[in-house]
Amino acid sequence: MSGYVGSNFAEPRRMRRLCARIGWAFCLAAGPAQALEFFDGDVQLHGFASQAAIRSNHNNNFLGPSSRETSLRFTELGLNVAARLGPRLNLAAQVVSRSAGADAHGALRVDFALADLNLQDTETSRLGLRAGRVKIPYGFYNSTRDIAFTRPGVVLPQSIYPERVRAFSDTLDGLAPYARLSAGEAELLFEAALGKPRLDDRETTVTFIGNGVRGRFEGDTAAIGRVMLQEQRGTWRLAYSQAQLRGDYRQGERDPLLKGRVKLHLSLLSAELNLEPWSFTAEHVFGYAGNTGLGIFRPDDGLPFEGAYLQGAWRAGPRWQWFLRYDSYYQDRNDRDGTWLASHTPLPSHAAYARDRTLGVRFDVSPSFMLRAEYHRVNGTAWLPVLDNADSGRPPQRDWDMFMLLGSLRF
Repeated sequence: MSGYVGSNFAEPRRMRRLCARIGWAFCLAAGPAQALEFFDGDVQLHGFASQAAIRSNHNNNFLGPSSRETSLRFTELGLNVAARLGPRLNLAAQVVSRSAGADAHGALRVDFALADLNLQDTETSRLGLRAGRVKIPYGFYNSTRDIAFTRPGVVLPQSIYPERVRAFSDTLDGLAPYARLSAGEAELLFEAALGKPRLDDRETTVTFIGNGVRGRFEGDTAAIGRVMLQEQRGTWRLAYSQAQLRGDYRQGERDPLLKGRVKLHLSLLSAELNLEPWSFTAEHVFGYAGNTGLGIFRPDDGLPFEGAYLQGAWRAGPRWQWFLRYDSYYQDRNDRDGTWLASHTPLPSHAAYARDRTLGVRFDVSPSFMLRAEYHRVNGTAWLPVLDNADSGRPPQRDWDMFMLLGSLRF
């Protein structure tokens, strides 16, 4: 951690700002996490608030200028309401304000807003349909990734849930059928989502076609499905997710690029085993990302990518949990060391991969307030956000460290 510990991580003024942002939560977190209920419980109101502090080194910025100063640009605020209108119909909506580095600046937006129609519900089966703006069912954590209490770390493993193309896997406007079938101790779950993805961030555009472009992508079509088999007591679960997403490039003023298209196809395997006080989780993704029709200044291109992580967690008591994680990502599984990338582009070889070793701890102050701390030792820069590192003046380095703190409140 040379150049990291003993540097300017603990600047007093910035740390006072962090404490001011999360200190209020201690006053609200004395009691258990409990929703606000109205109309005899038919309407429930939930909320969450999270604030992180991130410090890295060697010109590698993540969710803000974290290599120059302690970045506080990772803030999540959300409020959701659920209403039961009858035995078969429910409504739900959530608004969020999210700040995340150079691209997300805390604007209030509708995260999801849907009607949930229960078509069949028995002791052994359930069938339903959601319509509206729905969360994309992908892997174990994507549907609830905004809520820090549901994540296995300050941020999710970047090989599977990368922040820099978050918009592609966040929500879509369309239909989401679901089903459940149980037999004995086992339960089979199915979820799908069909519609138009929301590609409304700049980071996704520059990740696919480079910084300095004048236009941006808009969502076209998406089809996602997930099948999960689990033991009803939570001892184990297995899942397979399949996704195909497409976006259209909308030209900007005097744009040399044509109206092209970006596409993302992926398959994800997920597995988890819970043997108290130990739990083990692994996910492995492989797929293809590419662009077509952008013209001679951005020829048709595509890469077969791959990523995986393995995490082991130990619950040291009712309030403490420690974990170790190894996370690896290759933007081209046929060029794992970046040799081809370095010889054919101006990019260094370490931009083709990222291998992240993480040690983390979680402390539950109360059922409604949580603290996390993590240390990351990373080799490679493949998942670093483009915009966070666009104006740093110096290129990111291959080997780097990152320290993260987070406080999160829920009700």
